[in-house]
Amino acid sequence: AKNSSGDDKCSGEFITKKMIAKMPYLDAVIKESMRLYPVAPFIVRKISDVVSIPVEHVRNNASSTTTKSQSPVIIPEGTFACIWIYGMHRNKKLWHRPDDFLPDRWIDPNLQKRDPAQSEKELYGAFMPFAAGPRNCLGQPLAHVILRIVLAKIMKNCMVSDRRLDILQKLPYGNGKGNEEGLQQVMHLRKDMQAGF
Repeated sequence: AKNSSGDDKCSGEFITKKMIAKMPYLDAVIKESMRLYPVAPFIVRKISDVVSIPVEHVRNNASSTTTKSQSPVIIPEGTFACIWIYGMHRNKKLWHRPDDFLPDRWIDPNLQKRDPAQSEKELYGAFMPFAAGPRNCLGQPLAHVILRIVLAKIMKNCMVSDRRLDILQKLPYGNGKGNEEGLQQVMHLRKDMQAGF
């Protein structure tokens, strides 16, 4: 990142919390980034009471279809449960185009309706990048404020680019070989970005 004068250090006036409140698209970009790459990709919790999971929410791992059993699945007290937040945030049943970076899904009412995780009340809690409940991240409010201020300052004072994206934009599309090469580059970029999970 370099500022407009070409220096490596970015400088400028202070960015305040009041200024950040007037940047809804910045919030949408942060939410979408945390949906795709949550701070905690999974959490483990000890079940404190017996939990009954209705049959319509149970899937057979072998065939990936709903089980034929009519009785709910019972999880006994004291069982450790792993919630895979990364997978939940990319679940096709919860999110429209789950693997795509679409910040507008958080601010456009029409796109919000396409995401069951945002439009259906019983799915509230499907977005939880910092975990949820009494043991969620204590630093979440501070992290949100700092992240917004730092990103706003970077975007105000610096020009940020990814050379891989610049290369992709120059590739010819629609003529067989160029299209295949471009697709491979996109897939490589997507896999490279997911390397941490």
